Amino acid sequence: MASYTKRGSTWQYNISRVVDGKQKPIRKGGFKTKKEAMEAALQVELDLVNGVLNPVKNYPLEKYFKSWYETFKTDISNITLNSYKATHNKLVTYFNNRAIQDITKREYQQFLNDMGMQFAKTTNRKINGFIRTCVKEAIDEGLIKTDFTRKVTITGFASKKSSEKFLDYKASQKLLKYLADHRYECLEYPMLIVSLSTGLRFGELVGLTIDNVDLKAGKIAIVQQWNYKEGGGFGPLKNEASERRINVDKLTLTILKELILKVKNNKGIN
Repeated sequence: MASYTKRGSTWQYNISRVVDGKQKPIRKGGFKTKKEAMEAALQVELDLVNGVLNPVKNYPLEKYFKSWYETFKTDISNITLNSYKATHNKLVTYFNNRAIQDITKREYQQFLNDMGMQFAKTTNRKINGFIRTCVKEAIDEGLIKTDFTRKVTITGFASKKSSEKFLDYKASQKLLKYLADHRYECLEYPMLIVSLSTGLRFGELVGLTIDNVDLKAGKIAIVQQWNYKEGGGFGPLKNEASERRINVDKLTLTILKELILKVKNNKGIN
């Protein structure tokens, strides 16, 4: 039950509550009339009955988001974790200490619009996906009642077309010939040849070692990658299906032989 007290020219409500055997009343003042205090207290009492999580405590969106992904996203890769951290930084910068309970759909849409002025649409779709999942959890916990991410509009730069991302066969062969003719000029050219002929991801490419190359069989084994986005160091592949053995063509095999010979002769690679 709630009681009401007039303090100066304003009213305060006091709701009795027991938590873990201890009295923890909920108080809030500053209401102009007793009626306003009674209406506010009634809403709090209804929230308590419905299991809303501490309805009078404001949780900054960025802090709730950080606590959420640190609790529920413990089995993700470091690369994905960095994406969550980057999203958290955006929430800190944009909303500062704004409580998740106070953010409206209109404000959140403006946040997405502002992100759309800075990033590609695919990036913003990922950001919204992270936040939307977090907001649903806040609803499940009873912290908020409405989903301010529902039916929002994702904006941002258009992603590049496939034709802008990849070389066609004719262009790739022209590039391959140039790289082969100039392969002694720098290490990057032989690496690009291996990449073009095998389709390795960059992390897989720079993670190759001599032990991964079978010169007699003309194959390379893809069993690890170099974590270049995480400061270096060998690490596992994206998943088990990524482990494979690839047949190597004559040109690529010749280049791999040259590189291995240089290393074994301690001549190094320029």
